[in-house]
Amino acid sequence: MSRSLISRIGPSKSIAALASASALATAGILTFVAPTNADVAAPSTSTIQCSNATLKGHYIFGANGTSVPPSGESIPISTGGLDYFDGKGGGTGIATFVVKDALVNDHTPITLSYNIKSDCSGKASFHLGDSSANFNVYADPSGASFVLVATDPGNVLAGTETRVSR
Repeated sequence: MSRSLISRIGPSKSIAALASASALATAGILTFVAPTNADVAAPSTSTIQCSNATLKGHYIFGANGTSVPPSGESIPISTGGLDYFDGKGGGTGIATFVVKDALVNDHTPITLSYNIKSDCSGKASFHLGDSSANFNVYADPSGASFVLVATDPGNVLAGTETRVSR
């Protein structure tokens, strides 16, 4: 996505879509300092194997986070809900969203799409109406949980979803 969700469709709908997407258990700003040694290898993936089937079942989430529109104002959000991943790259969910101090969506249905590669990394997109939020995904090979990191500009969010049933 080339623009922040907030600038494209307005704060209420975009924050709601973003919040549902993340199943955001945590949010914050992190500073990452990369190793200076160019010879550092990526973690070995020889013992893990994932696919879309890794994520199958109902996953619960709850989170607090922020989104930053072009105005630069940090907007607090809270969300909680349940997502269903079908093991084939799609799914549905339901979530509640609070933006600042106002209930924006209450038990709002969402749809989702995802693609998990064999190294257990992938992408997910969560959809609410005509808006969406995009994330990089890192799955536990057992499928018990996964981490999401927002990739849309203007959003500094990360979270975890935990499977509660198949």
